[in-house]
Amino acid sequence: LVLLTGSMLMLRSFEQLRSVDPGVDPAGVLTMGVSMGDGVARLAATQGYQRITDEAAALPGVAHAGVVNALPLDPDGTNGGSFLIESRPRAEDAIPPVAFYSAISAGYFEAIGTTLQQGRSVERADIEQARPVVWVSESFARDFLDGNALGERIRPDNASDWMEIVGVVRDVRTFGLREPIRPMMYIPMTLPIGSMQVGSMTLVMRTGGDPAALAPAARAAVQRAEPNVPITTARPMAA
Repeated sequence: LVLLTGSMLMLRSFEQLRSVDPGVDPAGVLTMGVSMGDGVARLAATQGYQRITDEAAALPGVAHAGVVNALPLDPDGTNGGSFLIESRPRAEDAIPPVAFYSAISAGYFEAIGTTLQQGRSVERADIEQARPVVWVSESFARDFLDGNALGERIRPDNASDWMEIVGVVRDVRTFGLREPIRPMMYIPMTLPIGSMQVGSMTLVMRTGGDPAALAPAARAAVQRAEPNVPITTARPMAA
């Protein structure tokens, strides 16, 4: 009886987790760790990741490709901290708002299946020109800007420049299916924000077929773009 009860509770918990919306569409998505290394200058590293993304996007069957320093549900690399809102100055003794942030490339939102709710998506020029722009999650826009985020300017306390919010994306469960949704900022990977590192990134590729079958071609694409870049585990995002 104890074993049966425990098994039923476990199955119930499993079904509840399956019903949680992660904020992404993992079907048909392959992820692969790539690393330019911590000793490489930021500009050189991001240019290398761009070459890798271009090679991956050109593979037959790949609809979208992008890179990120912290995958949803796999938060290693995610940074966070307080920030300022230009239109809403705070008193020196006020508790500052806090959010998490990730470094991304163009194509990332489309690759993981995150829906753009307002504004525009990431453009290649945002990365290449290191434009001071940022994308925020629905919860960020709701909690800090009353849902009216587009055009506002924010600045993480460890950044030197203001960044304009140009898009609002669907909430993503960054830290796990059991964890509450956290407000997120998504920043072009070329912008040096505090301790946000790009030494290691995850390549994300969306395909219409079996993502596991794409792995050999994806590995070859990375090697063509950057022969000396190590590749870590390739696995379907659903895993």
